[in-house]
Amino acid sequence: MDEKHLTKIAFFGTILGLLFLWGYSQQVHLESFAHLDELPSEKEITVRGIVTKISQQEKAWFLEVDGETIEKVPVVLFPEEDIFLQEGDYVEIAGQTKNYKGKKEIVASEVVVK
Repeated sequence: MDEKHLTKIAFFGTILGLLFLWGYSQQVHLESFAHLDELPSEKEITVRGIVTKISQQEKAWFLEVDGETIEKVPVVLFPEEDIFLQEGDYVEIAGQTKNYKGKKEIVASEVVVK
């Protein structure tokens, strides 16, 4: 193929790809909450923020994260391996909301330091 044909194919491929991405983005609805109490129990969520407090007891880690959209988030983590977190780390936490002693918290299934 010559350069002219390759340029046309690349141009149309780019346009079709952008149209596909635009159409797909119209179907994705991301929810944002200001407070953890607004979420139902057992809801899978992802939170990003800075670790402000860490404590450890036997097999559980208790974190407090200053989230981007939710102010302070209590997080419980039951790691199977050693983890290396420090206060001030920027993390992304995936887990489920749970009620514990009348308060909402996140039981983390995954913590990624960014």
